[in-house]
Amino acid sequence: MPDGVAPPRVPNQDGAGVVDAVGEGVAGLAPGDRVWVWDAGYGRADGTAQEYVTMPRRQVVRMNDDVPFEVGADLGIPALTAHRCLTVAENGPDRLAPGALTGRTVLVAGGAGAVGNAAIQLARWAGAASGVYCLLYALAGAIIGMAAKVLLPALESRDDAFAQFVEMQLPPVLAGLVLAAALAAVMSTSSGALIATATVFSQDIVARLRKRDIEAGSEHDHIRSNR
Repeated sequence: MPDGVAPPRVPNQDGAGVVDAVGEGVAGLAPGDRVWVWDAGYGRADGTAQEYVTMPRRQVVRMNDDVPFEVGADLGIPALTAHRCLTVAENGPDRLAPGALTGRTVLVAGGAGAVGNAAIQLARWAGAASGVYCLLYALAGAIIGMAAKVLLPALESRDDAFAQFVEMQLPPVLAGLVLAAALAAVMSTSSGALIATATVFSQDIVARLRKRDIEAGSEHDHIRSNR
């Protein structure tokens, strides 16, 4: 196992609930407090897929009464991963705070996912301009697909929907520009995915293999081990 804990073990890393009891010397928490937890199953046999779990104090965070448990349970690794993504850029901040990303533009590829959604909210909170390219692109594709279903009932292949729809609705010159722009967008998305993959490989995987990882026990180490 990557974290050295062999089965049997209880899965799941994140969760939210109510503190049942606290150990001796634990400060800042009391029975009855609403909390969210992260990385419960990392390096331990007990994850959050059970009624009770014992956690280190630093991995238990109090929640306000108006925060639903569903929100707390969705934080954990997604939010911490989003925070790491927003703080590893060259000359970027080590920690997010209001104004930490002022003047910067953040491109979030896949803003509808858990990590992407957290990245958007954190980026805006820290003062960045956040662009949700892939989400808008997917929404446009869905609208075009629904329109093509109505206007092209005899369409043989759904892969041809966009091209045929453009050719049918737009004059030749404008249709060519739209198709060229769509092709450029696809290439840009592919390029972004390759860059992201190369970054993760070089900064996370290669660094670990070369034993240049950060000190054991740090929060970033936990996050990377769960990605």
